[in-house]
Amino acid sequence: MRQYETFELTFSGSAPRDQWAAIDLKATFTCGPKTTVVKGFYDGGGQYCGIKSP
Repeated sequence: MRQYETFELTFSGSAPRDQWAAIDLKATFTCGPKTTVVKGFYDGGGQYCGIKSP
């Protein structure tokens, strides 16, 4: 990953039962001593995402 690129993690899973369901998905990105945690989200079609951008 280059310094100024956006990185997206994608996970497959079953869809939430309710379209307004709250999910607790976090992605942790670590580079050397720096750690960043971002909130994930349901992207539809059984796909969950976590996106890290500069």
